[in-house]
Amino acid sequence: MKRIVKIEGVGNVAFPDSLSDAEVSQAAGRLYDDANPTLANVPQAINDLKASAPTPSAITGTSEDTSDWRHIITSDGQNWKIHPEDLEAARRRDPQLMILDQ
Repeated sequence: MKRIVKIEGVGNVAFPDSLSDAEVSQAAGRLYDDANPTLANVPQAINDLKASAPTPSAITGTSEDTSDWRHIITSDGQNWKIHPEDLEAARRRDPQLMILDQ
Protein backbone atom coordinates (compact mmCIF):
# COMPACT_ATOMS: atom_id res chain seq x y z
CA MET A 1 0.00 0.00 0.00
CA LYS A 2 1.20 3.51 -0.74
CA ARG A 3 0.60 6.83 0.96
CA ILE A 4 -0.57 9.57 -1.35
CA VAL A 5 0.28 13.12 -0.38
CA LYS A 6 -1.03 16.17 -2.21
CA ILE A 7 1.79 18.73 -2.56
CA GLU A 8 0.99 22.25 -3.71
CA GLY A 9 2.61 22.98 -7.03
CA VAL A 10 3.42 19.30 -7.58
CA GLY A 11 0.18 17.38 -7.27
CA ASN A 12 -0.47 13.96 -5.76
CA VAL A 13 2.68 12.00 -4.94
CA ALA A 14 2.67 8.35 -3.86
CA PHE A 15 5.18 7.33 -1.19
CA PRO A 16 5.84 3.68 -0.31
CA ASP A 17 4.78 2.45 3.14
CA SER A 18 8.39 1.47 3.79
CA LEU A 19 9.17 5.15 4.43
CA SER A 20 8.67 6.53 7.91
CA ASP A 21 6.47 9.57 8.52
CA ALA A 22 9.61 11.68 8.98
CA GLU A 23 11.07 10.49 5.66
CA VAL A 24 7.81 11.20 3.83
CA SER A 25 7.64 14.62 5.44
CA GLN A 26 11.24 15.42 4.42
CA ALA A 27 10.75 14.26 0.84
CA ALA A 28 7.42 16.09 0.52
CA GLY A 29 9.01 19.23 1.96
CA ARG A 30 11.81 19.14 -0.60
CA LEU A 31 9.35 18.63 -3.44
CA TYR A 32 7.24 21.53 -2.16
CA ASP A 33 10.30 23.82 -1.80
CA ASP A 34 11.46 23.00 -5.32
CA ALA A 35 8.04 23.73 -6.79
CA ASN A 36 7.34 26.84 -4.67
CA PRO A 37 10.43 29.04 -4.25
CA THR A 38 10.18 31.10 -1.07
CA LEU A 39 11.56 34.46 -0.03
CA ALA A 40 14.41 32.60 1.69
CA ASN A 41 15.81 31.99 -1.79
CA VAL A 42 15.39 35.58 -2.95
CA PRO A 43 18.55 37.10 -1.39
CA GLN A 44 20.74 34.54 -3.13
CA ALA A 45 18.93 35.16 -6.41
CA ILE A 46 19.48 38.90 -6.00
CA ASN A 47 23.17 38.37 -5.30
CA ASP A 48 23.42 36.15 -8.39
CA LEU A 49 21.82 38.91 -10.47
CA LYS A 50 24.17 41.55 -9.05
CA ALA A 51 27.17 39.39 -9.86
CA SER A 52 26.06 38.96 -13.47
CA ALA A 53 24.74 42.51 -13.97
CA PRO A 54 26.60 44.71 -16.43
CA THR A 55 28.59 47.58 -15.04
CA PRO A 56 27.29 51.13 -15.57
CA SER A 57 30.08 51.76 -18.05
CA ALA A 58 29.01 48.71 -20.05
CA ILE A 59 25.44 50.03 -20.14
CA THR A 60 26.32 53.60 -21.11
CA GLY A 61 29.26 52.70 -23.33
CA THR A 62 31.56 55.06 -21.44
CA SER A 63 34.77 54.08 -19.77
CA GLU A 64 34.73 56.21 -16.63
CA ASP A 65 38.01 56.21 -14.75
CA THR A 66 37.36 54.68 -11.34
CA SER A 67 41.00 54.22 -10.36
CA ASP A 68 40.65 56.65 -7.44
CA TRP A 69 37.40 55.12 -6.19
CA ARG A 70 37.54 53.35 -2.81
CA HIS A 71 36.85 49.66 -2.29
CA ILE A 72 34.49 49.20 0.67
CA ILE A 73 32.56 46.43 2.40
CA THR A 74 29.24 47.35 4.01
CA SER A 75 28.07 45.86 7.31
CA ASP A 76 25.90 43.38 5.38
CA GLY A 77 29.02 42.00 3.65
CA GLN A 78 28.52 43.54 0.21
CA ASN A 79 31.56 44.77 -1.74
CA TRP A 80 31.37 48.12 -3.53
CA LYS A 81 33.54 50.72 -5.19
CA ILE A 82 32.56 54.21 -4.12
CA HIS A 83 33.56 57.66 -5.27
CA PRO A 84 35.78 59.34 -2.64
CA GLU A 85 33.35 62.28 -2.35
CA ASP A 86 30.56 59.87 -1.32
CA LEU A 87 32.59 58.13 1.37
CA GLU A 88 31.57 60.33 4.32
CA ALA A 89 27.86 60.00 3.52
CA ALA A 90 28.29 56.23 3.26
CA ARG A 91 30.04 56.17 6.66
CA ARG A 92 27.13 58.08 8.21
CA ARG A 93 24.64 55.58 6.79
CA ASP A 94 26.75 52.56 7.80
CA PRO A 95 29.07 53.17 10.76
CA GLN A 96 30.48 49.63 10.44
CA LEU A 97 31.56 50.20 6.82
CA MET A 98 35.11 49.01 6.16
CA ILE A 99 37.46 50.66 3.66
CA LEU A 100 39.73 48.04 2.15
CA ASP A 101 42.19 50.13 0.16
CA GLN A 102 43.52 52.68 2.66
